[in-house]
Amino acid sequence: MFKKILSVLLVVASLFTLASCGKESDVSYIDGCIDELGQYKGLTIEISDAELEPYMVQVFKSNAAYVTSKTGVVGKIDTVFITTIVTCDGEKVNDLTLTDGLVSLGTNGNIKGFDEAIIGQTVGKTFKFTLTLPEDFSEEKFAGKEASFIATVSSVMSYPEITDATIKEVMYSVAGVGNLADFKVFCRNSLYVEKIVEHVKETTKINHLIEDDINECLTYYNEYYASSYLQQVRNGYQGTFSDYCKAFLGKTVDQLTEDIKKDAEDNATFMLVMYAIAEKEGYVATDDEIKELARGCFDTYGYFTPKAFIRGEGKEYLRYSLTQQDYGNLYMFLRTNNTLKIS
Repeated sequence: MFKKILSVLLVVASLFTLASCGKESDVSYIDGCIDELGQYKGLTIEISDAELEPYMVQVFKSNAAYVTSKTGVVGKIDTVFITTIVTCDGEKVNDLTLTDGLVSLGTNGNIKGFDEAIIGQTVGKTFKFTLTLPEDFSEEKFAGKEASFIATVSSVMSYPEITDATIKEVMYSVAGVGNLADFKVFCRNSLYVEKIVEHVKETTKINHLIEDDINECLTYYNEYYASSYLQQVRNGYQGTFSDYCKAFLGKTVDQLTEDIKKDAEDNATFMLVMYAIAEKEGYVATDDEIKELARGCFDTYGYFTPKAFIRGEGKEYLRYSLTQQDYGNLYMFLRTNNTLKIS
């Protein structure tokens, strides 16, 4: 099936609710979770323009407004609703056959050559093309072989071209960048940190994740997909949720459920690892910041005093929650203590 980038920006801070789940002692909230923290300093991270450019498109599309139309021509970074009939050696290629499937262009998420075959096509017209399937294609019997496509784009979500003007309009309020050059630097730094954290996650020996983090992430993703489906229904879509999953996501409900579980565990791992680094390097929330939080919301959560709020929620849980909300200084620390190689 097509790899799809769903452009879901998971803001870790938004996952937290204060729900009396803290520990009462001064022991670290993540005590016992990690057996050995992976290397997070002294790494050399390589980033090429070939991987940076689609990352920039992904970030831009995640924040930019789009216009949906059933007419016009497909642009370089548009997202399309497309129906495909794909055959190879006279057999149907199930993982590439879509019915009004949602496919994002420009983000390096599709098989090689697919974007180029779609860009410039007229919405509503059927066209044909051939592509060589990758050697690691999901249906092994078709791997490395030439496949024939018959495709129709039924509608297109058109995004503005990425220019200095559109970067300022879309990204200035989000990231404080107002031109294409600054946006490139911003995205390179973001990808740099992502790759550092990914290395740390892969090399960290984890004893167990925090169950509350997994559950919060599961809730977030389930609500996201439910909301997306209901939005399509409001737009006139008449299929079931199962139909929606197959058409828009290219997977069954069971496959989506499994993917959501993996994504939730991956985000919980990120949260755990980042806090472990913050704790080790002294970037966690201070006692004064915890007290300030308590003074501002103790009565909202049914407590009579700030001190009762801290005691009831657990000081170390509050420290963990507050720290997760702002990793700006820690990101700077990671960029400074590792080496970026641009290729």
